[in-house]
Amino acid sequence: YDLTFVGGELDITKRLITLAADAVSKTYGDTDPTLSVSITSGSLGRVTVSDTLADVTGTLSRQAGQDVGSYDVELGSGAKSANYAITFETDNNAFVIDPLAITVTADDLTKTYGDADPSLTYESSVNLVTGDDFVGELSRASGEDVNTYAILQNTLAIDDGNEGKNYDLTFVGGELDITKRLIT
Repeated sequence: YDLTFVGGELDITKRLITLAADAVSKTYGDTDPTLSVSITSGSLGRVTVSDTLADVTGTLSRQAGQDVGSYDVELGSGAKSANYAITFETDNNAFVIDPLAITVTADDLTKTYGDADPSLTYESSVNLVTGDDFVGELSRASGEDVNTYAILQNTLAIDDGNEGKNYDLTFVGGELDITKRLIT
């Protein structure tokens, strides 16, 4: 025999896979939770050494921003990502920052009839995130006679660079009690 061999090729194509970010959330001011993805279609290839999802996705990140809202999770570039034709559901808003619940309670105050009003003060149930501040002031119902007057929120708000939307503010009013003046 006069054997002639003509070689062929084995073409290894990319494996089709669809990924979606797993939904996670945090409260405004907290640290970001760990990001992860799930396979929604397709599967990982198995060779002598098994691929892991981290080999394919690389380091995950999210859209920049610290204000309350929804953000997309973004894929990195993993060591094995070139072996896959990845479809990533990008419009996922899988990362959510929820508002920080805060209760502001006006302090109950007293003054004697005829004296000037004391400064209207309040306590907060949690500390504000660094860089955020209370702005505005409390007010009270009008009147100068001996009686009890409601202390109101008035213009008290939180300046967080996001129109106060990073907080879920609950206000608990107080009372200003005007007492009788002692006279002999």
